[in-house]
Amino acid sequence: MLKMLMCKLNLRHAWHIESSEDGSGRYRRCTRCGKYDRDSDGSGFMH
Repeated sequence: MLKMLMCKLNLRHAWHIESSEDGSGRYRRCTRCGKYDRDSDGSGFMH
């Protein structure tokens, strides 16, 4: 329960690297809450 609360408060996530459906890039997604991580350029894809 504490881990879910940390996700909701954006204090800690369990990031997992996933690929886009068309294979054009990769991104990080939290395995607990489903939030997508944004890169510094705002695209959400890892370069």
